[in-house]
Amino acid sequence: MTIVLKREPGRETEPLSAVLQRAGGPGDLSQEAKDHFNRVETITAGALKDLEEVAADVEKLREEIIMRATMIAEATIRLDELQRKAGTAYGTIRNAIEMIRQEFADIPATAPELDDMTNQRHDPLP
Repeated sequence: MTIVLKREPGRETEPLSAVLQRAGGPGDLSQEAKDHFNRVETITAGALKDLEEVAADVEKLREEIIMRATMIAEATIRLDELQRKAGTAYGTIRNAIEMIRQEFADIPATAPELDDMTNQRHDPLP
């Protein structure tokens, strides 16, 4: 099993065995060193696999967050449009009610004439 370690973004990756060779270690390792090296590779492989799974989950969460943020932004825009339309409609309705009130205020009041009412009550008997 060869593990490839990733360094900084943009730099090349290299297998773990290359690290040992670069460190100037002897070409032939003792069995104990080989076993240790294999354990380190196994642990590293497991950790990298777990990290890849977590990275995939993080990517899914990132996409979900972006989707929800987009939905909220679109809903905010729609709410703003509806509030402006409602404000305009409210103003229109208020103006219409005021016009109706003015029309009723302009209608002359028709009050019964007092003379007619008085004559009807006090008519002398024939």
